[in-house]
Amino acid sequence: MRAAPAQRTFADLEFLYQGIHLDPTLQAISELLDQHGETIELVRQDLQRGLQKPHTGRGGINASQALRSLILMRVKN
Repeated sequence: MRAAPAQRTFADLEFLYQGIHLDPTLQAISELLDQHGETIELVRQDLQRGLQKPHTGRGGINASQALRSLILMRVKN
């Protein structure tokens, strides 16, 4: 079963309007992560491990955002 394409955000539309494109390396990484949702699920499980009440408190960034931030930090130093 094929996943539905992700809805574009206002930021995505503004970038397209201005002709700004994602770095090809980061675009390839983003596409790879989009194809492997199980990896993001593993990251989510790792982030929740050890929390006493993982479903309470203020919402932060999700597992996908955390993983993408880590990769961006490592790739761009």
